[in-house]
Amino acid sequence: MKKYLFALMLCFQFSFSQNTDHLNTVLKQLKIKKSEVHQEFFTQKVLPYDKGKSVLVIPKYDINEQDNEGHDYFVLDAYIVVIENVTGKIICKFIEPNAWTSDALMLSSISIDTGLYHL
Repeated sequence: MKKYLFALMLCFQFSFSQNTDHLNTVLKQLKIKKSEVHQEFFTQKVLPYDKGKSVLVIPKYDINEQDNEGHDYFVLDAYIVVIENVTGKIICKFIEPNAWTSDALMLSSISIDTGLYHL
């Protein structure tokens, strides 16, 4: 019984690690350093109509500064990619330079809504 429980736990762990963090794999393919990514706003979601694929939104710093009063000012490029969940291989990508600016209007999060659209 313990063998089966251990095997089951190992399968869950392997499955969980495959589907939750593809950021490093994708960043290598895009040739982006992890330090260039605003990781607080990074988000990913498994596509509800194709569980074998995920969409990732990677906000890459174009400008990251502070003003004289210590307020953050940054401009982010949007890297939106669709990947295979098993391998992390990029299937398609869209890059929009200067997609988001956070200055007087503060950006607090980025989310993915796949409910209405098919990629």
